[in-house]
Amino acid sequence: MLLKWVFYMNTRIKAPLILFSLLCFGTSSLMASTYKLSFAESSIVIIKKDQNGKDIRVRNGDYIQLELPALGSAGYSWHTDNLNTKYIEVIAKETKIDSQMSKTGAPVVELWRFRVKNEGETELKLDYYRPWEGKDKSKDHFLVRLHITNDGKL
Repeated sequence: MLLKWVFYMNTRIKAPLILFSLLCFGTSSLMASTYKLSFAESSIVIIKKDQNGKDIRVRNGDYIQLELPALGSAGYSWHTDNLNTKYIEVIAKETKIDSQMSKTGAPVVELWRFRVKNEGETELKLDYYRPWEGKDKSKDHFLVRLHITNDGKL
């Protein structure tokens, strides 16, 4: 049924958009590290918590999906810190329940989706805190340095 839907939709809109949607909403839990899934001119780069502190190469026009664990039942969530919108922009943020831990109060995964806009270098920084306590009481931090190219070379 899913393949039938993809084939039908492929005749209506570009395949990269469909495949991006399927990846984001259906198979992201199967990913374990940074993956690049190429479609024509852009890729989806999946970044996970274990890549904290790393340098990541992406191309202008790529999409980034950042997956970070959270304990939303305790009020904690991830918040961007000084996002340089000249280079990347947030296109979506959602919370995904781990199907193997679907009990009330169980940890979740926060999915952040970004679009890479310009060549250059920037940092993707997030802090983990309760909104009412503020950034000064962060319990965790996440940082990757993004190296963005226009030439397609990673």
